[in-house]
Amino acid sequence: MNAQGYTVGELADLAGVTVFTLRHYDQLGLLHPSRDAHSRYRHYGPKDVDRLQEILLFRRMGAPLSDIAPLLKGNRAARRAALAQQLEALRAEHEETDRLIATVERSIEALDGKAKMTDEEKFEGLRHTA
Repeated sequence: MNAQGYTVGELADLAGVTVFTLRHYDQLGLLHPSRDAHSRYRHYGPKDVDRLQEILLFRRMGAPLSDIAPLLKGNRAARRAALAQQLEALRAEHEETDRLIATVERSIEALDGKAKMTDEEKFEGLRHTA
């Protein structure tokens, strides 16, 4: 980041989003860049980068944009609690995915004649634990 911050294109590249996305977030009031007094270009500083990261985390976790605005307006503790809740859900999903991967691997070994599966093992990764 230079002294003035990121341009819209630079931040879009850094975050893996489009310039259109950043402009859309500006229109929705989620992320307002500062403007260079001389050139009128948008510039994003460190706080804007942090805010964009939170927006993208909440989006990635399935939150609609309409739900993100109130989360961002909340205090740090509320945002932290929302992220912690999502982290717990991601860990549970990760564990479920790992069980499914193990079941698929064992199924392939069984199909190749390298292993036998018990009936319980055949369904281990398919049962929902929620």
